[in-house]
Amino acid sequence: MNIVFVAFISILWVGTIIDLFKSRSEGRAISIVWVFVILFFPILGSVFYFKMKRRPLRYKEKRFQPKFN
Repeated sequence: MNIVFVAFISILWVGTIIDLFKSRSEGRAISIVWVFVILFFPILGSVFYFKMKRRPLRYKEKRFQPKFN
């Protein structure tokens, strides 16, 4: 069971680092901070990174704007 847990954490950790380097949306300083957070706190850092990761908007959100004439 320990091997499965270590394998899962290792895959999560490596996947997070790869995703961080592939994303171009964040600045260099923010990426360096994320690397340190992920290296020092592999489980919480990875989960927090994916939770806080910004998703690009593909379409503009429409707001309800009724017109009363």
